[in-house]
Amino acid sequence: MPLSSLPPETLTVTLEFLADEDLATLLLAQRVCKRFQAIIEQILLMQNKQHDAKPGGASRTMSIHPLIHRHFHSILKAEIPKHKKGLAIGPSEPSGRFRRLPWAIGDGDGVKRKHMRGNPHLRPEASWRRLSVGCPAIRSLDVVKVLTVYGGTSMSFEQLDLAPAGGFLTMGLFYDLMASGAGHKGHTTTEWQLLPGRRFKGYDDWLALRRRGTYPSRADVMRLFEEDLTSAVLFVAAHRGCTDGWRRGNGVEVEEDEKIWQPEAIGGVPVVLHRWQGCVNKPRKLWTAWVHEREG
Repeated sequence: MPLSSLPPETLTVTLEFLADEDLATLLLAQRVCKRFQAIIEQILLMQNKQHDAKPGGASRTMSIHPLIHRHFHSILKAEIPKHKKGLAIGPSEPSGRFRRLPWAIGDGDGVKRKHMRGNPHLRPEASWRRLSVGCPAIRSLDVVKVLTVYGGTSMSFEQLDLAPAGGFLTMGLFYDLMASGAGHKGHTTTEWQLLPGRRFKGYDDWLALRRRGTYPSRADVMRLFEEDLTSAVLFVAAHRGCTDGWRRGNGVEVEEDEKIWQPEAIGGVPVVLHRWQGCVNKPRKLWTAWVHEREG
């Protein structure tokens, strides 16, 4: 008996099981017919709603949507081992994390451009791109990058413009942030992690920490983030040594189709990082007055 002839309730249960086991196939199944597309879109929508609140409507602590965490964990949290010369190379470099996604054809350096060309999952309108990353939705994302060099540690902090995604963090916007390179520090990156339900406290806290030591520990940096139900922090750590930037090719010419597939932003909308402006919940007039007071 073909799936299309199953009663709606039975077909829905079958496709819900597929959502847990094989997201890539589930998303492709939307192309079978309008009936499949409608049921699958409803499944994705209901999974969002089921994890947005407790029974009775009370909000829970912020978390990453289980469906997102299950299938996109390789780009939500990454630890990148370094080459002996301080560089991240091969499958361990930032782009290698994308070659572990469910629709990657091949493994690691075996994911070639020719295999990924025309991949339906990499279309701007692909349905996975509309999924909310957080439960409840993430309304503010602080991007905090910590770079350690010989002589000390520096920090940069920005906020991602969520307007292109409707004011909340979608998987598509997060994918583009990381694939474009704006969300990490390139080959110097040693790790990144999306921390839901957190926000950056403020510049003064960082200065106080920096005065206590030249090389703050990871645990100390994590204390710069406080709880906030509508926010998240993208924490990025990087290390730049004396030999960073030293690269040597192997001199072998490789045809375009045989080159390793490299991810890129596919949403068609620029990824914009603004200068950090503080908590989005702070009234704008009060925040502006506070900034003017601090700047004298």
